[in-house]
Amino acid sequence: MQPQELARIVRDLREAKGLTMAQLADRAQIAYSYVAIIEAGQQRAPSRAILARLAKALGVSDKRLTESPP
Repeated sequence: MQPQELARIVRDLREAKGLTMAQLADRAQIAYSYVAIIEAGQQRAPSRAILARLAKALGVSDKRLTESPP
């Protein structure tokens, strides 16, 4: 998945849940600055562990954040 695509998905899911970036970072147990970098599309390939934490915090499957849509 391209960084800009991941950024859009994470941001859209976060906003749909009514979370701030700080709240998402806290729920995912990652740094706020890292969430900001992901949402800005500046992180090329977050680790699967980070993606799994984000997915859990956003209430979606890991697959939602790791696979590009058809």
